[in-house]
Amino acid sequence: MFEADTAMRVPAGRRRGVASVALLTRIAGENGMAARRCLHGTGLTLEHLADPDIEIDSEQELLVVGNVVAELAAVPGLGLQAGRRYHLTSYGQLGFAAISSATLGQAIEVGLNYLDLTFTFMPFVIHQSPHGIRAVLGEQTLSAATPAEVVRFLVERDVAAIVTFVRDLVGTQRAIARVGFRHPEPSYAALYPRLLGVVPSFGGPATEGVIPAEALRMPLPQAEPRTAELMRRHCEQRRRRLRAPARTEAGTSETVRSRLRRELERGRGLADQRRVAEALGVSERSVRRALGAEGTTFATLTAEVASEFAEELLADGHTVESVAAALGYAHASSFSHAFKRWTGYTPGAGAGRVPGRNCSPT
Repeated sequence: MFEADTAMRVPAGRRRGVASVALLTRIAGENGMAARRCLHGTGLTLEHLADPDIEIDSEQELLVVGNVVAELAAVPGLGLQAGRRYHLTSYGQLGFAAISSATLGQAIEVGLNYLDLTFTFMPFVIHQSPHGIRAVLGEQTLSAATPAEVVRFLVERDVAAIVTFVRDLVGTQRAIARVGFRHPEPSYAALYPRLLGVVPSFGGPATEGVIPAEALRMPLPQAEPRTAELMRRHCEQRRRRLRAPARTEAGTSETVRSRLRRELERGRGLADQRRVAEALGVSERSVRRALGAEGTTFATLTAEVASEFAEELLADGHTVESVAAALGYAHASSFSHAFKRWTGYTPGAGAGRVPGRNCSPT
């Protein structure tokens, strides 16, 4: 199963889903912190948090953690409380891959193999023996510039999240034999047994957890080998995508087109370049530069997407006024002028045409 002394690492600067930031923002809100303060300096909005397709940089989540920890410093054991909320469903396909595994050991192996798909910032080193496994959290790999209170939050969150991961798989059966923390015993130490289900030690050489061999052999009640294999394939595909360069020049135009189209389909109107750049987690300058390298511009793509979308609606019998509203125009006349500029003909003529490209940004 596990190789002895295996290091499971999280690639630096990797991208991740937005579910963790959404959860942290909810937890902060329950403690009286406004969402806008959680997201301050990240370029993220509540609209981003509601979009399951959004991917963000790990640095953006780290900024959210810093904001939350700074404002809610008086809340004891905030990291523990947060980690207990990371249920298997928080991990998407990885969670289903774990649930459908045959044994607890196989589920843990899946989680460690696809650590990229979790929300940790730290690697794990797995030590295996005939007695079980010892998982050591590599908190020392965090930047020396990371504030101590942020490190504490992340360590507590990860340990509590692992406990939650295991509990969601095996229920009330005790599977984790021991938990130890590198940091000294805090004033709220009484919270640890209640939230972790085990009395931990403090001030040790490393933050670690021990799972005995008999627990690793526990069969899981929802094991389904075909589902497990399918979910692992999905996890592999997602990991490859997250490890790929955030935006390759060869695919930027299609990425932007897809985002523009998605915004229209969701009733949000035509997105400007700033909004698209924020959704993609890059700067406006990066978008301009990448599109220029592909021989196009944001205005050109906007004209293409808008004209195609408008033509489809017109062909389906929508009025000029309703199409104008769908694209975010306050007045039908403004839309009509733009439509003619894009296509060379009026929306009235477009209602009888088959949708297709014939547009210009100017």
